[in-house]
Amino acid sequence: MVKLIIWLIISALFLASVVAGFYASQQLGPIVREILKEQFSPLTEYYNTSDMRSLLLLSLAIFANNMRVALLNIVFGVSLIGPAGVMSVNGFVVGLVLSTQEDVMRGVLLILPHGVLEIPALIYSAVLGTHLGITILTNSRRNPAKVRETFKDVIRKIPIIILILILAALIEVFVSLLLVAPLVRG
Repeated sequence: MVKLIIWLIISALFLASVVAGFYASQQLGPIVREILKEQFSPLTEYYNTSDMRSLLLLSLAIFANNMRVALLNIVFGVSLIGPAGVMSVNGFVVGLVLSTQEDVMRGVLLILPHGVLEIPALIYSAVLGTHLGITILTNSRRNPAKVRETFKDVIRKIPIIILILILAALIEVFVSLLLVAPLVRG
């Protein structure tokens, strides 16, 4: 039950941050959009290539970034607010990126193929980290065995997160960017 409540809170924070990022960019105008386009322009060079090595390296870079976020969620879980902060920042960035699209629905279509795996995996890592933090806070003195068991449970679930994030990174490059992007750009 605790994990479900954490899941709902983290998901709501993520979605609220997406909306906040989208509207913040709208309020700040084209300057933010140009900065974002400049930040992402090095990646767009890989999107337009058919060189398999470059595409696999891009997939690896995306996976590494997402894995970094997942591990931050788990490690910062002991602070209880760390994963919420990490997911809020990520949601805000997603909102900013969506705001750069001329058509928001097209932007959503770009995110959808890989996002259905990536976003829940990152939220799950935040849930695991927060749950571990709560367990440490409430049981470290009176029930250290429960803390150890929760820690082992988190460690057992990391390979699942890794597999999902690898698949999401491959889908992001080979489906979202190579197949879907040209369709939605029209």
